[in-house]
Amino acid sequence: ETHRWTDAQLQEFQRRIAAPDYFAGMVLALEGERNNCISLMDRWAANRGQLGAEMNHLGQTEGGGVPARMTAQMMLVRLLPTGWIRQNQTALAEFHQRMIELNRQLVSQAPSGSLGNGLKDFETANQELLIKQAIRQVTPYNVFVKMLVPALGKAVQKSAQATATARCAVTGCALERFRLKPGAYPESLTALAPEFLPSIPTDPIDGQPLRYKRAADGLFRLWSVGADGKDNGGERSSKDEAVDWTWPY
Repeated sequence: ETHRWTDAQLQEFQRRIAAPDYFAGMVLALEGERNNCISLMDRWAANRGQLGAEMNHLGQTEGGGVPARMTAQMMLVRLLPTGWIRQNQTALAEFHQRMIELNRQLVSQAPSGSLGNGLKDFETANQELLIKQAIRQVTPYNVFVKMLVPALGKAVQKSAQATATARCAVTGCALERFRLKPGAYPESLTALAPEFLPSIPTDPIDGQPLRYKRAADGLFRLWSVGADGKDNGGERSSKDEAVDWTWPY
């Protein structure tokens, strides 16, 4: 709002913001999570004391104590057969590998702007895997899947939101560079290409150009239709949660 950036600074912001590939980064993060779980189970199989200590840490209350129920469970943990730990290790590795494969599919869909359907497919597959491995039939062979598998669906959605937000930020910099010349923002984003942007960034959810609207206060709003794929005019909900993914954030 204070318009303090120069054209050169805004160009540098555009370059840096556009560089990260959030979905490729998510694949690497999931591969790291899978490898960490495999290593963790190796340590547990070799040292039951470490397994008990880590379970103790997870069970601590805010005051630092451990409920009696958790204390009893930790005593049992020290008696777990190695085969049970290895079965859990296998289940976790298979779960993460399936999530990695689904994310690689999303990486291929991101440039074409078809993430909306991809995210829905991912969420469906994620829930099916959770139900199959950790909810419907919880056994000693997969109990750690329920405990250790993160909320991957939300993490993937946040990657999509980060991608949309970055594209809005790049476009926002271009809009400010445009404003430096005539003193006002353009009527539409088409005025930005090719001088300030090589092309108008698309919404990664539906492949359409990012939505744009000049505001009455002389500023503007950019937005993506968000995970549900519905254009709500860049408005926020009553709880101040973005129905669409808006910029300014």
